[in-house]
Amino acid sequence: MTADQFVFEFQNTIPQLKSYILRTTASVEDTEEIVQDTFLKGSAKLDSFQGDSSLKTWIFAIASNLTKDNLRAKKRWPETVTDICREKALDNPAISVYPGKKSHSPHGVIHWGANS
Repeated sequence: MTADQFVFEFQNTIPQLKSYILRTTASVEDTEEIVQDTFLKGSAKLDSFQGDSSLKTWIFAIASNLTKDNLRAKKRWPETVTDICREKALDNPAISVYPGKKSHSPHGVIHWGANS
């Protein structure tokens, strides 16, 4: 693959790449920086692209790793359902965070489940 082919393919991938990174980081500034870093790293490592996957897949793998590095460096990951449940459990240990399980508390029985 030539550098010109890489640039052409990368430019076609930018809209999807930005969308993916923005959803992950929730930061326009970080997204722009990661897209630029992805291009630079991909350009520098182009000789390691073996063609076992599509170029788009390879570019997304680079971007994904850079995004994880960015979030790790900032110690900022998007909140997940697990994080929310853990936080609720720490705030109120009487609440069971497992659906369908009952937890007894001095204030009665609290249910989390389909009927909550």
